[in-house]
Amino acid sequence: SLYQIWVTRYDKDAKNTGILEKIFLSFIVFFLVFSGVIGVSFIPSEPFLKALFTSSVAMFGLSYVGAYLKNEINKKFIFQYAFITVVFLILMVVFRP
Repeated sequence: SLYQIWVTRYDKDAKNTGILEKIFLSFIVFFLVFSGVIGVSFIPSEPFLKALFTSSVAMFGLSYVGAYLKNEINKKFIFQYAFITVVFLILMVVFRP
């Protein structure tokens, strides 16, 4: 997440952020991924499906930060990633070992 924020500083469309905002955005992504991992760790399912769910949460967090820095957040963006994450969550709950 910090690398993504560091890379977007070279993008002319991205807004400039201070060090506290960068740390806060990185903490948000960390918290989302950590919560997702802890949340699904107690569900008896295939490890591959848990990894898919966790990676979808991570991609949502990273894409959200990128869209936030470029001021491109909209409802379609949120619904797309929420749909993908929910689909992987349903797959994980349905397919048990």
